[in-house]
Amino acid sequence: MRPPSPRGTGSGSGSAGGAGSERNAAARAPSRDRRFARSMSPRTAARISSIWLCSFTRPRFSPPEVRFLGQSAPMWDKLGTPLVGDVVRLERLAQEHAAALSAAGKDPEVWRWMVVDNVDDWLRDSFAEEGRVAFTTIVNGVPSGSTSYLSLAPEHRRIEIGATWLAPAAWNTGANAEAKLLMLRHAFEELGCLRVEFKTDEQNNRTRRALEALPSRFEGVHRRHMLGRGGERRDSAWYSVIVDEWPEVEANLERRLAERRPPQ
Repeated sequence: MRPPSPRGTGSGSGSAGGAGSERNAAARAPSRDRRFARSMSPRTAARISSIWLCSFTRPRFSPPEVRFLGQSAPMWDKLGTPLVGDVVRLERLAQEHAAALSAAGKDPEVWRWMVVDNVDDWLRDSFAEEGRVAFTTIVNGVPSGSTSYLSLAPEHRRIEIGATWLAPAAWNTGANAEAKLLMLRHAFEELGCLRVEFKTDEQNNRTRRALEALPSRFEGVHRRHMLGRGGERRDSAWYSVIVDEWPEVEANLERRLAERRPPQ
């Protein structure tokens, strides 16, 4: 006994001719995806195809291979370039910095708002963590802390500056402001970023005041955003600077630093 022929579910007779007609009609009617594809220009279609292929064949961050909308982005290969100012030099974190950083990070107050609570754990994690570019902050020739590029999203031309700490001896010296100036300038002018973001504990008023003084824009509090040490739940205050705001931020930071320089 032959199995029954496939039939439609509508109110038609279900004859072979009717089923064939339904199939032919379905074939003639373009799907939503076909209609969308036909509406795109060849250039747009090529870009989307490149992005789709890259998402399967490349890691999320792999300079200089990573692409923005189908275009190569070799500038991200410069992510860890040394950055030099008047009193601050940022060098890629290396083992040769470990002893000096261990001494700089002995004060428990440094770690009050950090994910770890001591410099030894920080050093261990910083050397092991992937997806982050950590710098040693050298102030007047002395390794005095660290800061990082993290949350790397070259496909969106976005980056975060964070994991920042300084020895108390470098507080209120302008070192943090100059480090931010160097990193923001590098992000916007060399890496081609459209957005740089910052996150800190909602209760960390010292850091929040420093971010507002850049000035960066407060974007709200992300409740229960992350777990801190010991499983503490942290609400994070988010800030950002976008490329349109960079000239104003740069001018403000340069003015602040100029006011600190001794008269000549």
